[in-house]
Amino acid sequence: MKFSELIKLPCCSNRIIDFDSLKSCIPETPDLVIRQFYSDHGWNSEFQQAYGSLEIDKIVWDIKSVKASEILNCDIRSECSNYHAVIDLRWGEFESLGFHDQTEIDLHWRVNKTWTKPPVFLSGFCKLSTTLHLAEGQTRYRTLYNSVKYGKSSIESYHQIFIGTIPRSSAMTKCIDPALKGDAHG
Repeated sequence: MKFSELIKLPCCSNRIIDFDSLKSCIPETPDLVIRQFYSDHGWNSEFQQAYGSLEIDKIVWDIKSVKASEILNCDIRSECSNYHAVIDLRWGEFESLGFHDQTEIDLHWRVNKTWTKPPVFLSGFCKLSTTLHLAEGQTRYRTLYNSVKYGKSSIESYHQIFIGTIPRSSAMTKCIDPALKGDAHG
């Protein structure tokens, strides 16, 4: 099943794809990945453009604890750079205001210095790259970036992430712009 086929599945009026329909198509995929990546973004045109040809039923999923330095060196879609700039501007408010009415997330970051649910990364997304590719979790990624940048978290700290390994035969040949890799977009 390709990512582009997600739009054929039943969805709500807000274009969130029905979880049960997804689960029946990709039963080996973790529930949080289904909800965060496929259900929430299956109808999103930017996601369809980036991942439309991705064979999602061939991805092998795992959850791992990965060092912040490796996470922050990941590949990122170019259209995310403006969003990252917004997160960077809001970072200054975090100290005094928290995450804008998200007290559970705010408290979790302050105490644990990590996210409440793992973001979604792909391994083997591009045939020409050996780094991880951030598929979903831009706000969490950028929060970690700023947390490390401003000394609230260590670059040596570990964080849980979902990693979907793509078979080499399914990897993309069109790759992420190298200028948008890791800290270069900070």
